[in-house]
Amino acid sequence: MHILDQEALGFADKLQRLSLEQRRRILSTVCQLASQTVRNTDPHFQELVKAAATGVLSQAQIAEAGLLADLADEQYLALQNNGAVEAEWFNWFSKARLLTAIAAGFGGDSWSDTADAVYELCRTRDDPSEILKQIELGIKTLL
Repeated sequence: MHILDQEALGFADKLQRLSLEQRRRILSTVCQLASQTVRNTDPHFQELVKAAATGVLSQAQIAEAGLLADLADEQYLALQNNGAVEAEWFNWFSKARLLTAIAAGFGGDSWSDTADAVYELCRTRDDPSEILKQIELGIKTLL
């Protein structure tokens, strides 16, 4: 059982049946969707989301996504610990989850890397139903 099953039972198994190219095609679409709710983005973040939309990232971009995810995690934790309003720290949390998804999904080749990325994308929102719906649609189209 994969952690993704906590959000969407059976999605991990379905992702396992897809090719790497098919999984990345789904990730490209869902990363775009997830990015729509992240506010106050910097040019590096925007470039990474744009690259994810194409489905092709360089090793340097994947490493940058991981680094920026760590920085966004630090920022959201600092804001949360200092009593910032949820909307402020949750935006940084969502940004960190999206960047982590990009690093995991495009940096690894296994189905579990994709499932990890999908789980992270689900965490970008309080209600992941729209993201899960998009993933389900992508899986149905490809299977």
